[in-house]
Amino acid sequence: MRNMACTKPVLVSIFITFSVELDDTLPHLMQEVNKGFEGFKAMLAGMIKEAMDQGELPASIDPESMADSIFAGMLGASVLYGVHKDDLTLNHSINSLIDYLLMLKEKEIPA
Repeated sequence: MRNMACTKPVLVSIFITFSVELDDTLPHLMQEVNKGFEGFKAMLAGMIKEAMDQGELPASIDPESMADSIFAGMLGASVLYGVHKDDLTLNHSINSLIDYLLMLKEKEIPA
């Protein structure tokens, strides 16, 4: 899992751009983008809950909070890629998220 090549987060970058640009100018469209963000976070929370149910992650994790953290990390990775246009920076950011999840799986750090 650690050696997977990360694809460029073009779609996420588009939604970040939309959210920034639409916030003040077209708030009704921003609400639609936010629905997508919330739906994605709900999907992540469901995947986390499933992993917890299967004993792959500690039961002490709050799935919604963890989904928020992962999503924030993904957004941050996308922003950094947008600034640096560097695959190494993107891979480092994504791999840090993966490392964190793997440590949780091994119960090496508190949730």
